[in-house]
Amino acid sequence: MNLPMNEQSNSFFARNWFKLFFVGVTVLIIFIYFEREDRLDTCLSNAIEMHNKWWDAQCTEYKRGEDCKLPTLVAEKVANDYRQLKDDCFRRYSFK
Repeated sequence: MNLPMNEQSNSFFARNWFKLFFVGVTVLIIFIYFEREDRLDTCLSNAIEMHNKWWDAQCTEYKRGEDCKLPTLVAEKVANDYRQLKDDCFRRYSFK
């Protein structure tokens, strides 16, 4: 059967539209999953970086060196702020 190219392609899409749709949706879902995973990793890295900066800023404020031992209440405040940032990351980018 020698159909013109346009008719051949129309019949291919007509016969396989559901398969093509399924493959397209699958690729889209995989892309979204990995994009969200990447954003979650970036967000968590930023949270750790902010935690370290806050910690060092508190050490400087208390006139101690970097990575110092902070007073308990200050250390708990910095840790709570980090937990909040981390929880926000999971809330935004996690599928759970």
